[in-house]
Amino acid sequence: MRTYLIGWLCVSLGAAALVAVGQDQPKPPAKPKAAAKAKPKPKAKTPAKPKDEGPALPVLADAPVTNAYAFYAQGSFDFVLDRHLRATIYPKEKGEHVGKPVKLSAPLFVVPGSKNPPKSPAKLVEFLDPPAPKLQAAEFEISGKLSNDALIGVKYKFVGNTVNLSCWVRNAPAAESPTPVIFEFGFPTTHTFTPNIEMAERKKAVEGWYIKTREKGDKDKNFKSFAYTYWDMAKFKKDAQSLEVFGPWGTRKFVVHEVGSGVGNFSLESPRGHRYPYTGFEALYKVPTSMKKKTDSTTLAITIE
Repeated sequence: MRTYLIGWLCVSLGAAALVAVGQDQPKPPAKPKAAAKAKPKPKAKTPAKPKDEGPALPVLADAPVTNAYAFYAQGSFDFVLDRHLRATIYPKEKGEHVGKPVKLSAPLFVVPGSKNPPKSPAKLVEFLDPPAPKLQAAEFEISGKLSNDALIGVKYKFVGNTVNLSCWVRNAPAAESPTPVIFEFGFPTTHTFTPNIEMAERKKAVEGWYIKTREKGDKDKNFKSFAYTYWDMAKFKKDAQSLEVFGPWGTRKFVVHEVGSGVGNFSLESPRGHRYPYTGFEALYKVPTSMKKKTDSTTLAITIE
């Protein structure tokens, strides 16, 4: 209604002006369409960045970074866990960070029966007596309760240049099926090439960088070894047991694999439809079954060599 009235007033004022001019000069032909110009639409506002939701762990006061719950330094990497169980791993060479870090999500929970990514995921509603934050802790375990009454436990243990990440889930009695857990590794974008950059030049920029996996597709009986170069399209299979990435971290590389008789698997994805590793990619590790006992867990070994 407001826009309509403004447009009407514009037409009326324009008509009045034409009448006044017409006393001395011939009246020009009316141009109602030109007089009633549409008011430009306001630019859409950038949506505000969503705030962190859910319970938060206490802050580590003496950490070298802000908003950290745990901090662990080793010769080949720094490990930071924030108040919402999101981890950042910074590879190091000669005591200095090298390249962009790898991001590790907080555990993501899937409501039974929903698809991946979940439409209605379970949410962490509270932490259950979390340990106090401690600098350079060798290991710590955090448990919590989900919105579907299931219990979750996450344990981090540091052994040399390896982070052992263990996860267990116990469903509430009313649950009809397991509550799968997903951890997402985000590997960084390393290069952005303009269309005029030839493939030979792109290849030279990321020469020697690669991804190695052990994967199994829907029709495969066993896992097979695969290797992808950073400059070529990576056509990943469905599931992977292990992941090795050598790229933007000097002489360092990431190696991730299950420890013992794990029950999870990796699925590798390239965001935004790109399939070149230098544009960044994600590795989703999914624990598809529920552990009935706390002692039963799935463990990932994350090594920065």
